[in-house]
Amino acid sequence: MDRATLEVRVSRILKLRQEFGPPADMLLMGGFQASWALQEMQNCYVTSNSMAVVLLAQTFIEHSLAGSLMISGQDALAESGFSQILRHAKDTGSITTELFEKLERLRKLRNPYVHPAVGLKPGSVMDRLMGSGLSHERDLPDSDAWYAIETVVDFIRSGSPDWHPGSDAGVEG
Repeated sequence: MDRATLEVRVSRILKLRQEFGPPADMLLMGGFQASWALQEMQNCYVTSNSMAVVLLAQTFIEHSLAGSLMISGQDALAESGFSQILRHAKDTGSITTELFEKLERLRKLRNPYVHPAVGLKPGSVMDRLMGSGLSHERDLPDSDAWYAIETVVDFIRSGSPDWHPGSDAGVEG
């Protein structure tokens, strides 16, 4: 990485550490894929790879929810896709309605990055950008990336309500 982005990268590392705390071992229901996605999501945030952050955040959450389903023998549901997994998690009380809404928003943020849409179709990147009032086109994926990180933190905290690493991280921000 070059010196021009050093300050930005350091500030992003500190911001992540405030959210996640120092590196720690965690038991993740989504196995290796969830672990890799969580680590790569953080690395991508530091280097401003914002679309990748959004994709990896969903990957982490989807694999985490699917891991619980696989353990209970619900393999078909675990492989059915994020939307169905989310609905099932909400309907069974595995996640709250509030968290479901955040995860649904994340899913809808991710979709236009993955699936092409022509023109200004509702929810498309161009539609969102035009209606955002943002001054630079990079601000949209950067904003989406931080939303994705906050959503991952909320998701982890929903399963571990006493997990508050930012309060012990020792980082001033």
